[in-house]
Amino acid sequence: MSVGEDMNTVARQALLDRLIHNTQFVRRSGDETLAQQLATALLDVQRSAAEQNASDIATLVAAVRALLLGYDPTPYAEALQGDVRDAWERILAENA
Repeated sequence: MSVGEDMNTVARQALLDRLIHNTQFVRRSGDETLAQQLATALLDVQRSAAEQNASDIATLVAAVRALLLGYDPTPYAEALQGDVRDAWERILAENA
């Protein structure tokens, strides 16, 4: 693995960790306005991920946005694999 690949791996994990943390925080708060604000902010993350060919991240963010907005995230969640699947499961486990 090259230094560049290591940096990408670190950045990816940092993004997933931040997404997990923020989503769990908002869900625990029960604040619908905060949930809508995070969902709106995540739209930019979703678009950026799609533009950078990180479709797995874009799909995870779509699932999170659906969850935050009260929609069924299942169509997105079913497509998740690997580290994004693990991140999704961590998000859901917080409120189990």
